[in-house]
Amino acid sequence: MSPMTSFDLKMSAVRFRILNPEAKLPSYGTPQSACFDVSACLTPGTKITTYSSKNERGEVTLKDSQIVAHPGERYLIPTGWAVACPRGYSLRLYSRSGLSLKSGLMLVNGVGVVDEDYRHEVCVLFMNASRCATTLEHGMRICQGEFVPQASDFSEFRTVEVTDEQWFTTKRTGGFGSTGVK
Repeated sequence: MSPMTSFDLKMSAVRFRILNPEAKLPSYGTPQSACFDVSACLTPGTKITTYSSKNERGEVTLKDSQIVAHPGERYLIPTGWAVACPRGYSLRLYSRSGLSLKSGLMLVNGVGVVDEDYRHEVCVLFMNASRCATTLEHGMRICQGEFVPQASDFSEFRTVEVTDEQWFTTKRTGGFGSTGVK
């Protein structure tokens, strides 16, 4: 059985289960940081799920504490821990801006969402969007996260009979980019 660990999240403790003794718990870079840093847990023997630029699934077993991320490929990078999200919250994972800018590594789905009732290892879905191979190493800060309140007031969805067209009418036209780029 893995030990339970927690860290102080400014107002309350969040419980983590360590799945790999080499895992690093999330931590804030500064007292004013909006999000906490999440690190890769890459140890010898770890199995990494991969998808090639041609959408072919593969698996790599690490011989050491790093993996080379090739251009256009996707990787499921483990953190080495599971989290018990506080009641009424989900964990959101975001790309680190510096890592995305300097190496082209980013979250494939834009934002990773860990539901309140998910209790398995948190893994980060990465893509190398650059034209160069990049090395991910054990303990490297790979993304950032925050706990976000769930909008539980919207747990039921219904259709409505609309008799007043103004309910769905707006002066706005267009969609993506319609408000301008600058």
